[in-house]
Amino acid sequence: MTTIKNNNIVMSEYVLKYLVNNNIIKEGSTLDNLQLVNEDMGNYESAEQFKDTHKHNYTSGINEVQKYLYNLDDDKEWRGLYIDLLKQIYDNVDYDFYFQNTPQVRVHCPNANGAEHYPMYHSDIILGHPPEEINVWLSLTNNNNTGFFILEFDDSVDYFKKYSNDELLNMALNDKKGYNEDCHKLATEVESRTDCVFLFDSYRIHSGMPRKNDTRVSIDIRINPVKLFKHGYVGTGVQKAEFWPGGKFGYNEKSIKELL
Repeated sequence: MTTIKNNNIVMSEYVLKYLVNNNIIKEGSTLDNLQLVNEDMGNYESAEQFKDTHKHNYTSGINEVQKYLYNLDDDKEWRGLYIDLLKQIYDNVDYDFYFQNTPQVRVHCPNANGAEHYPMYHSDIILGHPPEEINVWLSLTNNNNTGFFILEFDDSVDYFKKYSNDELLNMALNDKKGYNEDCHKLATEVESRTDCVFLFDSYRIHSGMPRKNDTRVSIDIRINPVKLFKHGYVGTGVQKAEFWPGGKFGYNEKSIKELL
């Protein structure tokens, strides 16, 4: 895993202010202790609503707070903070890259309904993402623990050698006592830090864990090196994201180098 120095607090403070100003959380809240105006917003979507469109026991792992933060897509100041983050990454890697047009802000509230779908050890590859992608993960909260666990590359590849993508997805969603427990024994917890971003290979299997005592807010992004890019990948999720420049819910039209 690659670590790149970054001041995550700038984005953290912006998200906090945005949620307070839009009456999603109460005054006096902190990101690691969200006092929701409507507590139900912290609950995860039920897998039941996807039963007609997705096989296995699909769940998005999304709650209404995260959905509300999709509105940041139209916020110019937030967009500027995002581009600054991408520039910081670009300055520290040796390649140009396409990047996910919209960063995913994840909000995991303690004791939320629907948290039983965790752990769900997966790689984005089994969800239709290109294997050439690099995952970028950063925390916006300082927690005692992230509850974000990841396998080493070789251990992850061993699973890909043994099982198809479809089999891995089925086990991730339905095999809690076997596959997920086995993965957890191999996994290492990512540090809780707001002074850096972490980059890891898309083959690496990972999962969040249910929150018990505090809220974790994080951002995940996918970048794709221009020299390795292959056209045609479409996500298996609800949005059917198109992972190419200008694709629906996919990459920005221009690479980071073209944008500079």
